[in-house]
Amino acid sequence: MKHVIRKRCAQKITTFYRNVSKKYKHTYSQELMEKYVHDAYDSMFQIERTLLRRKPTISQWAGYHIKIS
Repeated sequence: MKHVIRKRCAQKITTFYRNVSKKYKHTYSQELMEKYVHDAYDSMFQIERTLLRRKPTISQWAGYHIKIS
């Protein structure tokens, strides 16, 4: 299965961790920020591989499908 992460999603993840590293500059390094960004991408790829498909818990979500692209 082909997974594609949209540019906007990648920018949001990177921006979030960049802002965290700016706020906590004494505890976050560039390498740690990159590791967290990489872990976030890996977690998105795990959604389709490890989670079982099931019926939506909220009825209004019935028409939505998870699509990572």
